[in-house]
Amino acid sequence: MKNLTQVAAGHFCRVAWIIGSFEHIIRSYDLAEEQTIFILQNAGSSLLLRAGGKRLAMSGDIARQIKVYEIE
Repeated sequence: MKNLTQVAAGHFCRVAWIIGSFEHIIRSYDLAEEQTIFILQNAGSSLLLRAGGKRLAMSGDIARQIKVYEIE
């Protein structure tokens, strides 16, 4: 299991769980456990991803609170 900031651009992953003080913010992105997401860009300090037909941008601080399984 990795945090979202550890997934390289161009890869799919599945959300395992969401933790920490940013949980209410993450939920506002409409992200949920078991959802598949695609990493469009990962600059470490910020990420651009596609989830549920939407493009989302988030800070690295928030992305570190999302634990994922990388899909091969």
